[in-house]
Amino acid sequence: MFFIKKQKRLNRGNKQSCSQGFTLVEVLIVISITMILAAVTVPIYGNLQVSSQLSENTSLLIQNLRTAQEWSMARLGSSSHGIKLFPNSYVLYQGSSYATRALEYDRTTTLGDTVNLGWSLLGAGQPDEINFSKSLGVPDMTGDITITHDIGLDSKTVNVNSFGKVEEQ
Repeated sequence: MFFIKKQKRLNRGNKQSCSQGFTLVEVLIVISITMILAAVTVPIYGNLQVSSQLSENTSLLIQNLRTAQEWSMARLGSSSHGIKLFPNSYVLYQGSSYATRALEYDRTTTLGDTVNLGWSLLGAGQPDEINFSKSLGVPDMTGDITITHDIGLDSKTVNVNSFGKVEEQ
């Protein structure tokens, strides 16, 4: 109450009155700061989405390669297992090759419209598939599988070595 009375006395002594609300300049400053912050964060958010998609698809590919290897080592279905690569997808299959696989055991993973696979594999098998030997889990092809995004800002590489070790580079 004391504060209110003191304020009234100050206003009586001043010829200026106390105004309520915001001025147009203050509103324009707040709007411009908000627009600048939005303009800065949109590209960062887009890059974060691209990075997230690449990381997720890379982890899933590594998981499926390791699953094929483990199933081969466990002799699941008394067969070897492998991965067949396509530009926008791959198939985890049961059999000594993709051509002679058991269709009912196929597990297809689609990467989406903006994520692509590329590979450089060397070995005795088909150049677009990796088959792990029954019991030992040794791959017939070794090399790199690259996952890229259409925006092209980043890529991830998965390496399969001659011992069957699957890891991100």
